Amino acid sequence: MLKPFIAAMHYRAAQQAPAVAALVGLDGVGRVLDVGGGSGAFAMAFAAREPGLVAVVFDLPNVVPLTRDYVAEAGLAGRVTTAVGDYLIDPLPKGFDLVFLSAVVHSNSPDQNAALIASCAAALNPGGRSPSSTG
Repeated sequence: MLKPFIAAMHYRAAQQAPAVAALVGLDGVGRVLDVGGGSGAFAMAFAAREPGLVAVVFDLPNVVPLTRDYVAEAGLAGRVTTAVGDYLIDPLPKGFDLVFLSAVVHSNSPDQNAALIASCAAALNPGGRSPSSTG
């Protein structure tokens, strides 16, 4: 059931991601963390839009192999990588200029979202961009 779900989410995200990347604005952004990024569609759109940008998709252990397949298919394996974890319990990797959230906050409780936003803030470099959400 996971593979068709990620495929459906990828289809939707891949249509939205280029416009979102343009709206977010990537000036001065070198590293992006896409939390719960699934297929990596948004991370790939950010990398495609900004040639020097690298992105990390943070997702569950059973999702990351699917993410890697989508990224490899897009030819972006050198610029979009993965990190394994559960954003509700594991610390996020650190050192990012932008942390991006899409289609994850709606399934969390208010307390879980508060903790997630705090984790996102901790993942940012000084002067990094606030977490964002597209739904």
